Amino acid sequence: DTDRSRGLGDVYKRQGTYVNHQLEYRLSQAMGFSQQVENTGKIPGTLWVSKTRVACRAEIAQHLQIAVGSEVYLLKRVRNIDGEPVSIEESYVPVDLIAEVEHIGISLYAYFRSQGITPVKTRNWVSAQPPSAAFTASVKTPANLPVLVVKALAFDANDRPIDYSINYCRSDIYVFYSEA
Repeated sequence: DTDRSRGLGDVYKRQGTYVNHQLEYRLSQAMGFSQQVENTGKIPGTLWVSKTRVACRAEIAQHLQIAVGSEVYLLKRVRNIDGEPVSIEESYVPVDLIAEVEHIGISLYAYFRSQGITPVKTRNWVSAQPPSAAFTASVKTPANLPVLVVKALAFDANDRPIDYSINYCRSDIYVFYSEA
C-alpha cells in the first residue's frame, strides 16, 4: 500500500514528493461528507455551530416540497478532514425526520440510516463565489481563494426530499466528480 495508491501523493522523479490534499467528492452517489472522506482513508470531523428549528423560507420550502414557514432543522457546522477545516455546511431537514436532534453526531446520513431513512439519490448545483469574512475566519483560507458553493438535495427511497444543504467549500481542496 503506497501513498500514491491511497491517493495521498504523486512522486515526481528528481522533484520529491507532492502531497495531494484534494478530496474527489462524488456528486453522482448518495453519500455524505463523512463516508466520502472515510473512503479516502482520512478522518472526517465536525464542529457544530448550531442545531436549531427555523421557519422554512421559500427557496428551501420549494426544494423540500413543504409549505413556506414550516419548521425545519437548520444544522450548521464546519467540516474538517484530518483536523483541517475544509467547508461550512448548512443542512435543512424537515422536523418530522429528526426524532432527537442531539443524537446527530458527525454524520447526518448515518443518523438518517439509524432512523430507517436511506438517502438514495441527490441532485446538485455547483457554483463559485468570493469567500465571506465568516468563511475565511472559520475555514482559515486566504480572502482571494474562491469558494465553491454546492447546493444539494437528497431523496429517500420513496423519492421524498429529506435534506437540502448549502455547502461552502474550499476550492483548493474539493474536486467534484460526476458521471452520467
